[in-house]
Formats: sequence, C-alpha cells, structure tokens
Amino acid sequence: MRSNEPHYLPADHVRYLLQKAESVGLSAQVILRDCHQSYSACDIFESRISALPQQDFVMLRNTCIVQIWTRVSERYNASLSNADFRLYCHSLISSLTLAEVIDRTIRFFNLLQGKAGRFALEVREDRAYFIINANFIGAEWRFFFQCNAYSTFFRLFEWLIGEELHAECETAAPGTDDNRYIATIFGECVRFGAPRDQFGFSAGLLNRPVIRSSDELHHFLRRFPFDNVVRQLADGRLAPRIVGMYRTAVARGGPIPTIGELAQAVHVSPATLRRRLDEEETSVHLLKETVRRELSLQFLRDRQIPLNDIAVRLGFSGSRSFGRAFHDWNGTSPSDYRRQTGKKSPLSDVAVQVEQGVAHRAV
Repeated sequence: MRSNEPHYLPADHVRYLLQKAESVGLSAQVILRDCHQSYSACDIFESRISALPQQDFVMLRNTCIVQIWTRVSERYNASLSNADFRLYCHSLISSLTLAEVIDRTIRFFNLLQGKAGRFALEVREDRAYFIINANFIGAEWRFFFQCNAYSTFFRLFEWLIGEELHAECETAAPGTDDNRYIATIFGECVRFGAPRDQFGFSAGLLNRPVIRSSDELHHFLRRFPFDNVVRQLADGRLAPRIVGMYRTAVARGGPIPTIGELAQAVHVSPATLRRRLDEEETSVHLLKETVRRELSLQFLRDRQIPLNDIAVRLGFSGSRSFGRAFHDWNGTSPSDYRRQTGKKSPLSDVAVQVEQGVAHRAV
C-alpha cells in the first residue's frame, strides 16, 4: 500500500486517534469493526498498515472523533449532541449575513449556559475575531476539542457564504509536540501561546450574504460536522451569490438591486453577468423571481405584515400585481395562502427560539 497514491492517506492520524480513543476506555478494535475494516487494531498500532484509502481514512477519523467526544463530554457534562448541532444549524439558515450567523451562534450557545462552550465576536479595525471559550472541558482534552471547534465553525461559516475565510487560528495552549500534532489532524495552522483562543478573518466578510437554502442545508448535514476536513464552498457559480444579494436586500426592506449594482458587486460588467448566468442556465429575472417567491411565503406567514407592505418590499407596484404573480407561482392567492398557513414570524421555528432566548432541546 503506497502512501503517495492520490487516494491514499497516511495511517498515522488514525493510529493516534485510536490510541486517544483507548485512553478514554473505548475499543480500537470495536471502532474498526464498526467502520467495516478488515484489518485489526494491531495492524494499525504496529504500523503494518501505512496508508488508508481516503474513504476509510475519513470514516475512521470521524468515528474516532465522535466517539471520543461522546465519552469525554459525558465526563464533563457537556451538552451538545449531534441532534443539538443540527438544531443549531437550522437556526442559522434564515440568517441574512455572516454577522447575523455569528450573532445567532453566540446566543444559541449562551442558552446552553456554557455547557458546550461560550463564544464572542470582536471587531478591531479591519479584523473580526471569533473567540472560543472551551473551559468546560478538562485541560487534557481542551486543545483537542478547541481544534475541532475551529474546524467546525469556520468551515460552516465558509459554506454558508460560499467563500473562504482565510482564518488565522490562535490558542493560549502551549506548542507541545502533542498539540502540534493534534492541529495537523484537524488540518489547522495554529499560533500557540496567544492571549486567548480565537480565529480571525477580514471584517469585511461579516457583510457577506448567506447564499444557502434549507434544502442545501439538509444535504450538507448528511456529512457535516463530522466530515469537516474538506471545505465545501461555492463552486464558482454566480447564481448563488446573486440570490444571496437579492434575499438580503429584500429581507432588510431595501430596494431590489439593479443589474448594474449586481454586476458591480461581483466585479463583472452587466453583459458578462448576463452571459455567465446564461451559461449557468438561469438569468437575473429568474433568480429575482425565485427570491420573491421564497420570501413572499415567509412574509405571508407573519399575519402582522399587511399584503400591500409585502408587495412593496418585494418590488411590486401594489397588492394587485403581487397577487397576480403569487397566483402564477403557487396557484392560489396571497390571502388564501395566509388563511391556510400562518406563523407569527417569517423566521424558522428554531431561529425564533433563539430570538426569544428559549432553548428547546432536540430529542
């Protein structure tokens, strides 16, 4: 088995994680069996296996991290399960910008009263710093799960806005050989001996719009957070960015951007923007209508917003033109839709819970 093959990865990381798993009373052999591996723990520990297929490597690495977290969190009464994390992610998806994502993150984890860490955001000049406090975990495991938090949060934030943060990770932990090795397992370059635990990125990214939908989140969570080594960013298409800009403008009650303003924001000419979107088999008109339809459903669930106000926010001349468009989209009138469904907020249920400061735990 050659470690320099493109789809094989060195087994050293898995060996280390299996040893850490055994240190908290887990069985390396059971983990290998659960991952349907044919080789034994002795094969790994005695270096008879020098490299693993990428799929096996990812499965073993993630299984080790999940099981170690479960065992250690029980010891320290940590409260964030995988179901809790999914609840948290669903509370973010209706956010408009990265700044709102981070604000909801801070408030969500504060509701857990520090049992899964506490977080804060500071902006100094042109840099933003997401501060991580993991003091609920004992010192022997703190940096391990701090690295996992780095990896999880900024890859989640990157996915939501479709851009890399180019984050710079810092930790108050000492730069021991063990800590440096842990950082490589999570794929992070960390500055040790810093005043506090945080990662920094350009403050300008805080205004980036969230470009993902609930359907995309559903597919994303099939693998995330326990397969967060590889970034899952936008694929270079302009359509998600245009949708994000439309959604942010409308949801904030501002004017709908013109094609010139959209083109300027993505650093192309209007003609190039039209051509690029045509190559993506869409258009500015179709994207705008997609956002209007999506937000019209959200606004109508809030019974306190008059129909004419919704029409104006969506860029229609009045409630009649809005009604005709809504009927074309959904086969019913806005009034009938509002009678059939009605919520007190256009935000998702989970986001409302965060807004109200009520922690409803997932079962």
